[in-house]
Amino acid sequence: MGEANHEPIASLLDSPNWLPFEQIHRRLCPSIGERGLAARDMTDAFEDGSIRTLRRWLAARGAAKPRLNDSRLWAVKFELSSWSDGLYVAYRLHGKARHYPQQIRFLKGYVFYAWLPDLAKVWPSIFGSMLPPAAPTGAVAVVEGQDTIAGTGIVERPEITGTLAVIEGQDDITAAGTAVSEPSSTTPVSVKRLVYQHPRHSGEKARDYFDRLEDLSGREYPRKTLRNRYYEIQKEKR
Repeated sequence: MGEANHEPIASLLDSPNWLPFEQIHRRLCPSIGERGLAARDMTDAFEDGSIRTLRRWLAARGAAKPRLNDSRLWAVKFELSSWSDGLYVAYRLHGKARHYPQQIRFLKGYVFYAWLPDLAKVWPSIFGSMLPPAAPTGAVAVVEGQDTIAGTGIVERPEITGTLAVIEGQDDITAAGTAVSEPSSTTPVSVKRLVYQHPRHSGEKARDYFDRLEDLSGREYPRKTLRNRYYEIQKEKR
């Protein structure tokens, strides 16, 4: 793989837009209302790829290089677990083992982060204000006779691009460059009505609820749009 393909990923690994999981969890808890549910919703968003994550190894010596995580790790291997003394990344329990929480094992030696622009898309009312102001790019036109400058162009935000793959047995992830397209626009009012007409059932997992909304809408609306409207409505109710 050429050096040019690695450069965008490498520059984003050093970005200040990576937030520690603990900070994210603290901001979510007041809106969601319960620590365990907030941890579950975070895991669901990591698992379906809505929010990208990164980890750093707490090396005793040498540089603790950041590594991007494949979303499949959250689907089959790890999940967030909230306890009275903090938030932990735990190994997933499968089958009957899930009924025996004393078997939970925590992943140690790493600090985990999530990508702020993704967080702002999933929970705009909570993380949108944390995004740094974007600088306009493009042509700059000076208005004759006025002490003002009008800027024309496109406001851009850096995006992570690439297909991530885990290499078994290595603490590394490779990236193959792929274009990432934005979801098509939808009508917020229609999405809001759909969420109101079909509320989330008690005990229903977030990913199951959004799957249900997608099916009910005939997959007319992107999952991120459904998720955003749901959390906006929850905030309005408080």
